[in-house]
Formats: sequence, C-alpha cells, structure tokens
Amino acid sequence: MDVGSIVTLVTEIGFPLVMVGVCIFFIWKMYQEQLADKERLHDQLELAMTYSDDIDDVLSQIANAIENQDLEVRIINNPDDKTNE
Repeated sequence: MDVGSIVTLVTEIGFPLVMVGVCIFFIWKMYQEQLADKERLHDQLELAMTYSDDIDDVLSQIANAIENQDLEVRIINNPDDKTNE
C-alpha cells in the first residue's frame, strides 16, 4: 500500500475504522507467529524426550556393567565366599 491509498481509506471510512483494520491485521499476524512458535517448540520437546529416553537406556547399561564388574571383583577377592553368587 502506498501513502495515497492510505489517505483515501482514512478520508472515506474514517481514521478509527482504518486503525481497527490495522489492529485486526496485526493481531492475526501475531497469532500466526505464535502458532508457528508453538509447533516448533512441540517438535523440540519431542526431540528432547527422545534423547532423554536414549540417555536413560545408556545409563541403565552403564549401571548394569558396573554391577557386573563389582560382582566379578568380589568373586576374585573372595573365591571361597558363596554369598557372592
């Protein structure tokens, strides 16, 4: 829109109605941006949850490996002790 068309709108329908239209357009654009941000954040949350599940799996594997090594060390240190098994 050029300045001439804006002046024509203001003189024909009045400044308050033009401003209401501008405000409606501005609110609509902000709403569209908010929806886009919401979708982007939802996608990032899903990705973070996937990584969280993967990290939980790795930590469980590490904990199991440590427990197995601890048991093996106890068996090596006390081969006669039957409570280690």
